[in-house]
Amino acid sequence: MRTFSKAVALFALFLSLLVQLVAQDEPASRAASPARSQDSLDRGGVLGIVAGKGDRKQAGAEVVLISRPFPARVDVGELDVVRVISDANGRFRARCLRGRAYSAWATWVDEAGAQWSTSIAEGVVPGPIVRLHRAFRSKPVEITIRGLGAPAKAGTR
Repeated sequence: MRTFSKAVALFALFLSLLVQLVAQDEPASRAASPARSQDSLDRGGVLGIVAGKGDRKQAGAEVVLISRPFPARVDVGELDVVRVISDANGRFRARCLRGRAYSAWATWVDEAGAQWSTSIAEGVVPGPIVRLHRAFRSKPVEITIRGLGAPAKAGTR
């Protein structure tokens, strides 16, 4: 019986050492091989055009594409964000993950300094040409809240 308990104790010690070695080796192996970069993942081209007011092609617009693996669960999976700038003809090309749908929109500032944005295109995937249009002017909004009194000075309550 004593031999059996020694064997069990040795086996338990072996297992605990093995678990520690695996736990220590995992970060080292990740450090040796860097995390997958955006370029090493399977990406496909998303081609599109940004059209401003009057269907005019919009050069220099920032196009943003965002995707989650499970859109309804923001706590699951990694967010993928791709940002590109439209060319002189309003065209853009982005490299997006295959098998994932993106939300896409564009923003820009016109010659007068006004901020514009397109509506959000949903379900954007590599393949079909995307058209970002229906420009809306973003105006500053002033909000007045009555009945709260003047703001407190710093350091007082």
